Amino acid sequence: EMFFKYIKSNKIKNWISSPFNLSYFIELFNNDSENLPKTRVELLNQVINFKLNKDFEKYRIELISQIEFRKTLAKLAFSFNLYGVNSVSLNDIVTVFTTSEIEIIRKLSVVIFEDNSVFFEHNVIHEFLSAKMLSDKPYDEILKAISFKPDFQKIKPKWYNTIGILIELLGAN
Repeated sequence: EMFFKYIKSNKIKNWISSPFNLSYFIELFNNDSENLPKTRVELLNQVINFKLNKDFEKYRIELISQIEFRKTLAKLAFSFNLYGVNSVSLNDIVTVFTTSEIEIIRKLSVVIFEDNSVFFEHNVIHEFLSAKMLSDKPYDEILKAISFKPDFQKIKPKWYNTIGILIELLGAN
């Protein structure tokens, strides 16, 4: 009953209609019902932190190394958006990432290694992480990343969802 009251009182029904968002919202609710997200951006941030913290605990990753793990994950996410893909082959990943970065990526549960492919558990994870990276960039750098040359007037379709999340992030800040 408390679960449904929270959903209704915080007007979050729309963004938890996605099975991915709903499943993690329930997990967060069961884990810490006092600290629940009120926006999609908060939900994604909490989900990623929740999963990363479990990975860090599982592999006993020290705090200083956790920073490197997060940077590598963000680099992977951003590269997916830059290349306009939702998955890459292992052959492609070794051309962009070092062996140590690949070992880091293999330990992250938000990234799936299946057959010869590497992809995120859900596209919204790499879109969110890309949006977070963009949120720290000046407008002209953002424009160059998300739009077509030479005039940078038309947005690349792969960036639409990321830009939606970026707008939410910038609004939250």
